[in-house]
Amino acid sequence: EKVHPNLVPEIAPITYCRAHSMLNPDCASRQSIRPIVEGWSKVSKNLAYYNYMFHLAEVSVPYPMMAQMSDELPFLYAHGVNFWQPEMMPNFESVLPGLCLAIRMSWHTKAKPAEILDEFFKRFYGAASTPMREYWQTFDDAWAKVPEHAGCGFGYGKRFTPEFMKKARDIMNKTLAACKTDMEKRRVKMQDDALKQFELFMKLRWDLFDGRLENLEKDSTEWSDKQTALGEEYLAQSAFDSVVWTPKTPAGKSITISGHYFNLFFKQPYLDGARIAKDYKLILPSIRKWHYAVDPDKKGGGLGWNKTDFNDSSWKQTDPCMDTWYALGLEAYYGSVWYRQNVKLPSVPKDKKVFLWVSGTDGNCKVFINGQNIPYVNEKGEKSDEFS
Repeated sequence: EKVHPNLVPEIAPITYCRAHSMLNPDCASRQSIRPIVEGWSKVSKNLAYYNYMFHLAEVSVPYPMMAQMSDELPFLYAHGVNFWQPEMMPNFESVLPGLCLAIRMSWHTKAKPAEILDEFFKRFYGAASTPMREYWQTFDDAWAKVPEHAGCGFGYGKRFTPEFMKKARDIMNKTLAACKTDMEKRRVKMQDDALKQFELFMKLRWDLFDGRLENLEKDSTEWSDKQTALGEEYLAQSAFDSVVWTPKTPAGKSITISGHYFNLFFKQPYLDGARIAKDYKLILPSIRKWHYAVDPDKKGGGLGWNKTDFNDSSWKQTDPCMDTWYALGLEAYYGSVWYRQNVKLPSVPKDKKVFLWVSGTDGNCKVFINGQNIPYVNEKGEKSDEFS
């Protein structure tokens, strides 16, 4: 197909891994963008590339994009990309180094990324440049070097472990101590505020995973309120993604995109968990280890996969709090997967009911206990075999 010279094909890789570079041989998702760029560069003199400069559907995480931009921008400009267009939001506290690098290279396409980053850290952070660079590099390595490829925040447990978070806090404390001027202190404080928020974000994740439910509502409300306050505090710095253009924004008010995503994807299990901790008694700890099997033809029911005497010893194991379907090799799969686990309940008084709490699903969920389908009952009392 010959492309008319007045047409500019634009590549917009929205559904690909956001963590890695398209030159990374260990990321099949991101690497598959490379032949698309190479192919279009052979049939068109001009190319446009639409780059997403935030993490998909969870934009509060520190997300430096240094390795990704350092790899991809020289490659793109060497393959006919004359129009580089970022999609971003007021999120400089999250993507500051990568944004600086990308903006500079959009004007000087043959500049060396390492030299731009050297200049940025030295001039922007002054006396605190060395530890501040170590901080950003630590987060960048967590993105670039950890084999986790899912979007949103559901893979954060594998990438941002408690050990990692402690290391990031230690480096930040060292950075705060290195500041000399008021401007250095202000610039580092913005990143410290962002880290404090992310520490609370990850505390909520680990508390949910481990069944510590009592403080989930309080902590989630604290996170939401603080994110809004930070958006207002740093409005002039275009940080903490406070915007006024969304239809959900009340008149004269601003809203943080991260807060909107937080309410959409994360907050409901926290509210539910706190309610359970208050009104009910937990009789089992959080169930983290499950056997699982993929069922593309939906034959599991006929094979007795829901029966108590079915032998699942050949099935693989997973921790669904840590492993997304991408981590299980199911990134392009949209069918059914069975999860099985044997548990022993303590004796329960006859006048009491026992509930199974499924804190979150991505799609429909059908539950069997002792081989029997347990219907889902909504607030109206309506029953269904599945819920989502």
